[in-house]
Amino acid sequence: MTELKGKRVLITGGAQGIGLEMALKFAGRGCEVVIADLNEAKLGEATAKIEAAGAPAWGFRVDVTNPTSVAALRAQIAAEVGPIDILVNNAGIVFGGPFTETPLERHFKTYEVNVLGVVAMTHAFLPDLIERPEAHLVHI
Repeated sequence: MTELKGKRVLITGGAQGIGLEMALKFAGRGCEVVIADLNEAKLGEATAKIEAAGAPAWGFRVDVTNPTSVAALRAQIAAEVGPIDILVNNAGIVFGGPFTETPLERHFKTYEVNVLGVVAMTHAFLPDLIERPEAHLVHI
């Protein structure tokens, strides 16, 4: 893919941080931007920023660790927005502190979001990307 203008991009973890910054960059390159995030409260503010940058924008809540939530997201985007051309698996978490002092549950949660979430999203959306004339899959 050499031209981003007119492409539709889906960014997980897109309502804040690196995800939102990428969304704004894609908006500046003429993309339609779909953001998905667990933090529903931030979605409206983020889509307003993307639209202010001159791009059509949609925001959807998703839990990337829940295959049912991911499947619902795919169906909702297909029905309300249309097919995506680029999937950016950006959703992630990190807990600070020394490894042995960080509770094991936090290590498991990090793995669940940062690895299994990527697998769930890719599994759901890869068939759609394969059907597109051009597509990209990005893992952060």
